Amino acid sequence: MVTLLDAALAGDEGMVIQLISQNADVNEKTADGFTALALCVRNNHTATFEALLEAKADVNTASNDGFTALTLAARHGHVDMTSELLSRGAKLESTTLSGGTALMWASHNGQTDVVQTLLKAKAVVTRAPPPSCPLDHPLSWLKDALTPRHHHVIKLMLLKHRSIS
Repeated sequence: MVTLLDAALAGDEGMVIQLISQNADVNEKTADGFTALALCVRNNHTATFEALLEAKADVNTASNDGFTALTLAARHGHVDMTSELLSRGAKLESTTLSGGTALMWASHNGQTDVVQTLLKAKAVVTRAPPPSCPLDHPLSWLKDALTPRHHHVIKLMLLKHRSIS
Protein backbone atom coordinates (compact mmCIF):
# COMPACT_ATOMS: atom_id res chain seq x y z
CA MET A 1 0.00 0.00 0.00
CA VAL A 2 1.32 3.42 -1.00
CA THR A 3 1.45 5.97 1.82
CA LEU A 4 1.23 9.72 1.53
CA LEU A 5 4.93 9.92 2.38
CA ASP A 6 5.75 7.52 -0.48
CA ALA A 7 3.61 9.47 -2.94
CA ALA A 8 5.10 12.79 -1.86
CA LEU A 9 8.65 11.47 -2.14
CA ALA A 10 7.88 10.20 -5.66
CA GLY A 11 6.18 13.46 -6.62
CA ASP A 12 3.00 11.59 -7.53
CA GLU A 13 0.46 14.41 -7.46
CA GLY A 14 -2.50 12.19 -8.38
CA MET A 15 -1.77 9.74 -5.60
CA VAL A 16 -1.17 12.55 -3.10
CA ILE A 17 -4.55 14.07 -3.95
CA GLN A 18 -6.25 10.67 -3.76
CA LEU A 19 -4.72 9.88 -0.36
CA ILE A 20 -5.64 13.32 0.97
CA SER A 21 -9.23 12.73 -0.17
CA GLN A 22 -9.13 9.49 1.84
CA ASN A 23 -8.15 11.49 4.94
CA ALA A 24 -4.45 10.64 5.00
CA ASP A 25 -2.60 12.53 7.73
CA VAL A 26 -0.87 15.38 5.86
CA ASN A 27 1.50 15.89 8.79
CA GLU A 28 2.63 12.26 9.18
CA LYS A 29 6.40 11.95 9.58
CA THR A 30 9.12 9.60 8.42
CA ALA A 31 11.40 7.99 11.00
CA ASP A 32 13.71 11.01 10.51
CA GLY A 33 10.83 13.38 11.19
CA PHE A 34 10.26 14.64 7.65
CA THR A 35 6.69 15.36 6.58
CA ALA A 36 5.29 14.84 3.10
CA LEU A 37 5.59 18.60 2.58
CA ALA A 38 9.29 18.53 3.49
CA LEU A 39 9.87 15.61 1.11
CA CYS A 40 8.20 17.53 -1.71
CA VAL A 41 10.31 20.60 -1.01
CA ARG A 42 13.56 18.66 -0.78
CA ASN A 43 12.85 17.01 -4.14
CA ASN A 44 11.30 20.09 -5.80
CA HIS A 45 7.95 18.42 -6.46
CA THR A 46 5.93 21.59 -7.00
CA ALA A 47 2.51 20.07 -7.79
CA THR A 48 2.52 17.77 -4.75
CA PHE A 49 3.82 20.68 -2.64
CA GLU A 50 0.83 22.78 -3.68
CA ALA A 51 -1.63 19.95 -3.06
CA LEU A 52 -0.29 19.46 0.48
CA LEU A 53 -0.49 23.19 1.21
CA GLU A 54 -4.09 23.24 0.02
CA ALA A 55 -4.77 20.34 2.40
CA LYS A 56 -3.41 22.51 5.25
CA ALA A 57 -0.09 20.73 5.83
CA ASP A 58 1.77 22.38 8.70
CA VAL A 59 4.52 24.57 7.22
CA ASN A 60 6.44 24.75 10.50
CA THR A 61 6.82 21.08 11.40
CA ALA A 62 10.50 20.29 11.86
CA SER A 63 12.42 17.07 11.26
CA ASN A 64 14.45 15.39 13.97
CA ASP A 65 17.38 17.59 12.87
CA GLY A 66 15.23 20.73 12.97
CA PHE A 67 14.75 21.18 9.24
CA THR A 68 11.42 22.75 8.27
CA ALA A 69 10.01 23.03 4.77
CA LEU A 70 11.37 26.60 4.69
CA THR A 71 14.93 25.68 5.68
CA LEU A 72 14.88 22.91 3.06
CA ALA A 73 13.50 25.24 0.36
CA ALA A 74 16.20 27.78 1.19
CA ARG A 75 18.97 25.20 1.32
CA HIS A 76 18.03 23.79 -2.09
CA GLY A 77 17.37 27.14 -3.78
CA HIS A 78 13.64 26.78 -4.38
CA VAL A 79 12.64 30.45 -4.59
CA ASP A 80 8.94 29.98 -5.40
CA MET A 81 8.52 27.45 -2.61
CA THR A 82 10.34 29.75 -0.19
CA SER A 83 8.00 32.62 -1.07
CA GLU A 84 4.90 30.45 -0.79
CA LEU A 85 5.94 29.04 2.58
CA LEU A 86 6.59 32.54 3.91
CA SER A 87 3.18 33.70 2.68
CA ARG A 88 1.62 30.79 4.57
CA GLY A 89 3.26 31.65 7.88
CA ALA A 90 6.53 29.72 7.84
CA LYS A 91 8.74 30.87 10.71
CA LEU A 92 11.57 32.83 9.18
CA GLU A 93 13.99 32.39 12.09
CA SER A 94 13.47 28.74 12.98
CA THR A 95 16.77 26.90 13.34
CA THR A 96 18.09 23.46 12.62
CA LEU A 97 19.90 21.58 15.39
CA SER A 98 23.18 22.91 13.99
CA GLY A 99 21.88 26.45 14.47
CA GLY A 100 21.24 27.29 10.81
CA THR A 101 18.31 29.44 9.75
CA ALA A 102 16.85 29.49 6.25
CA LEU A 103 19.05 32.51 5.47
CA MET A 104 22.16 30.75 6.74
CA TRP A 105 21.47 27.64 4.65
CA ALA A 106 20.70 29.68 1.53
CA SER A 107 23.86 31.74 1.90
CA HIS A 108 25.97 28.65 2.66
CA ASN A 109 24.81 27.11 -0.63
CA GLY A 110 25.06 30.33 -2.67
CA GLN A 111 21.32 30.55 -3.33
CA THR A 112 21.26 34.26 -4.26
CA ASP A 113 17.59 34.49 -5.25
CA VAL A 114 16.50 32.78 -2.05
CA VAL A 115 18.78 35.01 0.03
CA GLN A 116 17.18 38.04 -1.61
CA THR A 117 13.69 36.69 -0.89
CA LEU A 118 14.55 36.02 2.76
CA LEU A 119 16.14 39.43 3.21
CA LYS A 120 13.00 41.08 1.79
CA ALA A 121 11.04 39.10 4.37
CA LYS A 122 13.30 40.65 7.07
CA ALA A 123 15.51 37.66 7.85
CA VAL A 124 18.06 38.56 10.50
CA VAL A 125 21.62 38.62 9.14
CA THR A 126 23.39 39.20 12.44
CA ARG A 127 21.62 36.47 14.35
CA ALA A 128 23.95 34.76 16.79
CA PRO A 129 24.10 30.97 16.62
CA PRO A 130 22.74 29.06 19.61
CA PRO A 131 25.15 27.94 22.34
CA SER A 132 25.18 24.40 20.92
CA CYS A 133 26.57 25.68 17.62
CA PRO A 134 30.38 25.39 17.32
CA LEU A 135 30.70 28.82 15.72
CA ASP A 136 32.68 31.43 17.61
CA HIS A 137 31.21 34.63 16.14
CA PRO A 138 27.65 35.61 15.17
CA LEU A 139 28.71 36.03 11.54
CA SER A 140 31.22 33.19 11.24
CA TRP A 141 28.70 31.10 9.31
CA LEU A 142 29.19 33.58 6.47
CA LYS A 143 32.70 32.21 5.94
CA ASP A 144 31.17 29.52 3.74
CA ALA A 145 29.69 32.19 1.51
CA LEU A 146 33.07 33.91 1.21
CA THR A 147 34.12 31.92 -1.80
CA PRO A 148 34.45 33.21 -5.36
CA ARG A 149 31.19 31.55 -6.35
CA HIS A 150 29.22 32.99 -3.42
CA HIS A 151 30.45 36.61 -3.46
CA HIS A 152 27.03 37.71 -4.73
CA VAL A 153 25.42 36.47 -1.50
CA ILE A 154 27.76 38.55 0.66
CA LYS A 155 27.13 41.61 -1.50
CA LEU A 156 23.37 41.25 -1.03
CA MET A 157 23.69 40.97 2.73
CA LEU A 158 26.09 43.87 3.02
CA LEU A 159 23.85 46.08 0.91
CA LYS A 160 20.84 45.15 3.00
CA HIS A 161 22.60 45.51 6.36
CA ARG A 162 25.37 48.10 6.08
CA SER A 163 25.95 47.96 9.84
CA ILE A 164 27.53 44.48 9.81
CA SER A 165 31.01 44.69 11.21
